[in-house]
Amino acid sequence: MTHTTSEYIESAFPMLMATAWKQLRESLNKKFTEAGYGVTSEQWGIMVHLLVKDGISQQTLADRYDRSKVAAFKLIEKLEKNHFVTRRSDPDDGRCKLVFLTQKGRTILTELLDLSVQNLEAISQGITEEDLAIFKKVLKRIILNTRP
Repeated sequence: MTHTTSEYIESAFPMLMATAWKQLRESLNKKFTEAGYGVTSEQWGIMVHLLVKDGISQQTLADRYDRSKVAAFKLIEKLEKNHFVTRRSDPDDGRCKLVFLTQKGRTILTELLDLSVQNLEAISQGITEEDLAIFKKVLKRIILNTRP
């Protein structure tokens, strides 16, 4: 079956995922901005990873957040300027920096998590729990299938 470019853009799941990801990111950024926080969804993602495991290397953080080392470094640098994270030398390897949430970072993260839950509820309207579970299962399979 032959598809036109327009049909492909409107129906191919990679295109739909890209559009959905962009809109999800923008809706969360808008929610954070409207609430008066100067944090992007990408910076928030770094902070969430630190909440799960604080004091990890910049490289490990980049790997867990699926970002390049340079992209992760820029996000961490911005968070550090805002005093949400701090970097310290690794006692086992002085060339390596470990990243930690500050108290200010932990406080704001709690508030941002509340906003992210509100955002998830808003974007999930009209979608059943069963459909969300299937969607998550499919996304996890796609991620596994595309990893080297």
